[in-house]
Formats: sequence, C-alpha cells, structure tokens
Amino acid sequence: MSSTVSITSSDQLPTRLASLLADHTQGYCKTPEMAPPASYGRHRGPAPDTSRAAAVLLLLYQQAGHWKLPLTVRTEQTAYHRGQISLPGGMVEPGETTAQAALRELAEELGPQKNLQLLGPLPKCYVFASDSDVTPWVAVSKTLTEWNPNPAEVARVVALPLAMLRDPDTIRQTTVRQGGLELSVPCFRVGNDHVWGATAVILDQFKQLLIDELCSPVG
Repeated sequence: MSSTVSITSSDQLPTRLASLLADHTQGYCKTPEMAPPASYGRHRGPAPDTSRAAAVLLLLYQQAGHWKLPLTVRTEQTAYHRGQISLPGGMVEPGETTAQAALRELAEELGPQKNLQLLGPLPKCYVFASDSDVTPWVAVSKTLTEWNPNPAEVARVVALPLAMLRDPDTIRQTTVRQGGLELSVPCFRVGNDHVWGATAVILDQFKQLLIDELCSPVG
C-alpha cells in the first residue's frame, strides 16, 4: 500500500511552489467544490466588464517548524464581506499591478512586513458580491512574522496551518444568510471559525496544488 509524504513542513516548500506557479496555467479557477450553491459557478469567470481588478495574498510563514498563512476576520465597518474570514487583499489602485496591490493591502491590514518573496499567482476568481476580478498571489516571509492588525479592517487574525488544508475533516458545511435566505455552504473549519465563499474557493485551489504536485507516493 502507498502513502503520501507532504513537504508542507519542509524548507523546500517555497522553492517547489515558485517553480510550480511559474509553470501553472493561468485563467480562472476550475474546481467548484468549495463554492456556495448560490454562486452558480460565477467564480469560474470570465468577469463581466463592470468588474474591478482586485488581489489577495496567501503569505506563507513558518512557526515552530510548520508552514502557516494568515486569514483575517473582517470588522463590521468594512465595505464588503463584513464579519467574514478573508485573505489579506483589496482593490487594485490605478497604476498598480495585482502583485503590488496584494503586497500593499497586506501592509495596510496586518502592518508592514519585511523580507517577503512573491512566488507566483494562482488562477483568478470572480467574486459576484463585490463584482471583483481577484488575482490571488502566493508569497513567503523569510523572517519571523509579527502582525499589527488595522483595527478599522481586521477584527483578529486566524492562523491556518497548511497541513490542515490536507485534512478531509477540515471540510464541513455551515449555514450563512444571503439575500434574506439561509444557505448551507461548504467551508474549511479552522478551530471554531468557518472559512467559506471566495476565500474557501481560493484556498481549495491552493490545496489542490499542494496535494497534486507537492505530495509524492512512497511505499
């Protein structure tokens, strides 16, 4: 019988990811498993002409020998997705690239970070609720990471271990309200938090990269 060996706790992870992302086919995300039923596949694009370019950042950092990434619980004062769990990110400003926007938004939400290395983009995701055409970027922090959350945007930070993405027990269902309706939607459960919607779709794309490309059969 074979098993799988993950390098999600290995120092090789950033190098392997950078190589994979450089060769990764761009376009829009393809897997629908973590999309809410009311999205009707719209996250797979293409985005309408009315949409605005946006970017988010999956920032990998090491803690106690394990790779993690930060998620943010949005405050009730934010314009979109109030109270939801998101990746650091926002709209692209005039003259910016999506990579520059992702790094700027990270600094605005969690404080300036030093020694970051961009590894590459994941497939885009269209977010109907905010009419945003989102490019997710993957980056790695080369130094000890400290957060200084912006209280106007971030209620708290949730640390997501990458190993948790590979655990099938992490995938659950949760109930949310949309347009006056209660819907059961797929989510990643991180402690007592439920990550759903576009953030879950993007994390699922990253999960597939980790599982399909960075796990090798042995035995």
